[in-house]
Amino acid sequence: MGGVVVIGGVEKAESVSPDSCEALLALVVPAGSSVVLVGGDDALAARLVDHQCTVDRVAFDQTPRAGSRAADVVVVASGPLGSADPENSLIRARDWLTPDGKLVLFFGNAVHADRRLAVLAGKRLDDVPSPDGATGFDLDTRDHALAVVAAAGLRATGVYATVRDPSEPSDEVPAVLASWVQHQPETSEATFVVVAQDGDAASPAPATVLAADHPGANAHLEPMPELDGMEAASAESARLRRALLNARDYQIGTMAESRVLRRERDRLRKDLKMVTDSPDFRIGRLLVNPARKMKYLLKGDRG
Repeated sequence: MGGVVVIGGVEKAESVSPDSCEALLALVVPAGSSVVLVGGDDALAARLVDHQCTVDRVAFDQTPRAGSRAADVVVVASGPLGSADPENSLIRARDWLTPDGKLVLFFGNAVHADRRLAVLAGKRLDDVPSPDGATGFDLDTRDHALAVVAAAGLRATGVYATVRDPSEPSDEVPAVLASWVQHQPETSEATFVVVAQDGDAASPAPATVLAADHPGANAHLEPMPELDGMEAASAESARLRRALLNARDYQIGTMAESRVLRRERDRLRKDLKMVTDSPDFRIGRLLVNPARKMKYLLKGDRG
């Protein structure tokens, strides 16, 4: 998991929040770039045009034809990360780039606290509004997106994010569980941008850079005393479970051994019955019995 670095606001028109998708665009897409937009929506295309970029929109599974114009930047907003084969989708998207161009992935953070709590409450993710109002993006996690970038043979050169505080949890999720969710890593990041270029795919992933200073960005690092008892109870539950499993295994072993002994006993009884029922055994008893009686009588006479 990469660390979090906070930088100052981005120079932009006063009407644009420094902690917004527009601010992220200003960070990663140079003004006046030629851009191929893969997926996304009209709003994102309009933002790029406002940034003095020339924009060509293509489908995520579309590949360049011979003679197609290469782009300085390929912005991937939806389709590739959510496809069945995201690595190959990014490889196709890379084909639109100039040799020294860069691939920019925009995606909503699938593990923002609002989304996690919504899933725990039994809601569909597509019914949960984006925490920062961004639309038209795939949902994914930072680590998975970086893994897909590396699998596509690209090197991640930057990771950026907007931050939105989690909403107040509803009564649909227990308070302790809601606190646990809100203290997990990356539960405040709303939208991520990953910048990638050709290079060593095994290079260490860069730390996340926040588009603007945010006092609650590291809230998940604060201690949670209210969870201490919960963790202790969980450890005791795990210990009891192990003890129960050991006892069950011992019982199963004892029962299995008992079944083996019963089968051996039944086999011996069957063998004994076969012997005692045989003609040879009966004849032998007839021959032995008179001799045994005579021995008994002679012993009585001597007494």
